[in-house]
Amino acid sequence: MQRRAAAVYVALFLVIAVGAFAYAGAAQSPPITVDNPDYNLTADEELQINGTTYTVASIGEVEPSGGGHGGGGSAHLEATVEWNTSAEASEEWLTGPDNAVTYQDSDYEVVIENATNVSQFTLREVPGDNVTVYTDGDGDRVVEVERGGQTDIVPIDQYQGLQRYDFSEGDAIQYDGQNATVGNVTNGSATITWTAQETQDVALAEGDTTERLGDQMLVAHFPDSDHLVLSSNVAAYNDQADQQAFFHDRTDGLLMISFLSGATGFILLATAYLPRRE
Repeated sequence: MQRRAAAVYVALFLVIAVGAFAYAGAAQSPPITVDNPDYNLTADEELQINGTTYTVASIGEVEPSGGGHGGGGSAHLEATVEWNTSAEASEEWLTGPDNAVTYQDSDYEVVIENATNVSQFTLREVPGDNVTVYTDGDGDRVVEVERGGQTDIVPIDQYQGLQRYDFSEGDAIQYDGQNATVGNVTNGSATITWTAQETQDVALAEGDTTERLGDQMLVAHFPDSDHLVLSSNVAAYNDQADQQAFFHDRTDGLLMISFLSGATGFILLATAYLPRRE
């Protein structure tokens, strides 16, 4: 009698488990649709936001990293958007033989007159191994020059065997591939300034927003694996994403009911067939 009753309950729990599992498997998640998006883009396409040009560098599947409305534990679509920005850069050139700078593929020493209110400097080629340079007893740097079988000592400022370039504040100068400008010049240094171009990027997954793109709030959606659409109707997107989240919560609950019901049925069945103590 006890085993019959157990069998009835086991059958009931198994019916519940199978029904919940079948319903969860048959139910279809409500899709997200974006009507009249602001942008419909493929890889390598450009868009303009507040005067800045953005390029969709790539669209592809990546491993999960969390975040966004998409969620889930599987690979997801992601787009990389790139844009160029300008940033002011500068470099300070110090005087002295130990602070050589590279100019036109050679090393040069920055030479500045020891005076007040200086506004110019000279780049003087660093002597090679074939030139003997040393500091004399007065603390001045000098060069040994062979002339007519004799060795002359010449102050390095007067030695003509070194290439020189003169610059003043405001002059243009090509440096490290940049169109630079000579900035402030002092007794001990000269400042070189230029505008550097930098490439920035942002990765967009399903449901991510674009605050970094021109401060315009757009939401990202992937209608297929080749397209990224951006919509300013964020509220409508969020409503649909909430419906999807609600759907997944319910199907997850059904799967949990299926698991618990099946496990309970098997436990009841095993308990019913335990040997009884006489």
